[in-house]
Amino acid sequence: MGSDTTTKPTTRDRLIQGSIKTDLGTLHWDFSEHTPITLHGHLPFFAQFMQVGNLFSGWVEDCPLAYSSNNAPKIKDVLGTIVLLWSHQS
Repeated sequence: MGSDTTTKPTTRDRLIQGSIKTDLGTLHWDFSEHTPITLHGHLPFFAQFMQVGNLFSGWVEDCPLAYSSNNAPKIKDVLGTIVLLWSHQS
């Protein structure tokens, strides 16, 4: 589908590592069969899903937020933070 995704898993001592290119940059992930949790959980794969489906950029374009300050964050950063906070709720 013409995705920018680069996932090249490598195995070292049963540790699988890779990277995923997203709209917000490259996310590096690793997975171990012996560890019950990971640093980012499934967030890198969710970010890839959002990018491949063009869901995040569409959400940014349709967002009604408008900041006028020179110090204002970018809308993309605000929405990315919302997704991160939402993903860490129990």
